[in-house]
Amino acid sequence: MYKNRLQEYTQKSSIPLPVYKTINEGGVPHEPRFRSTVRVDGASYTSHDVFSQRKAAEQDVARVALDDPPELAMYKNRLQEYTQKSSIPLPVYKTINEGGVPHELRFRSTVWVDGASYTSNDVFSQRKAAEQDVARVALDGITQKILIREIYAEGK
Repeated sequence: MYKNRLQEYTQKSSIPLPVYKTINEGGVPHEPRFRSTVRVDGASYTSHDVFSQRKAAEQDVARVALDDPPELAMYKNRLQEYTQKSSIPLPVYKTINEGGVPHELRFRSTVWVDGASYTSNDVFSQRKAAEQDVARVALDGITQKILIREIYAEGK
């Protein structure tokens, strides 16, 4: 149930599917003690307990990840909500592969919001991750502009 929910979360958020790694910490075939780790959009989570079944360990680690979903997946949604609430045009993304060849994916993204452009500082192996990162950069820039306006308005 938790693994399904985590997979649905990643698909809705347009981030890579979770990657599980499960090891037997028991060391004895007749007494397995499984612990699982899952990577979700660059974040790593580990099950708190050990389990006698591999599937139980994976379900537990998926629950752990769902209790603390990666923030990165939220930035594009937050930027779109900001533009809608501010009655300005929706963000426009342009993402390019700077690696140049199919086996060296290095995506960098730029987004235009309310007449300003923002470009991600890093490159990513997945297009969606680059777009999430640039949305974070744009939100940080917009927040700074709003703070500066407020400070300037108070000084008058």
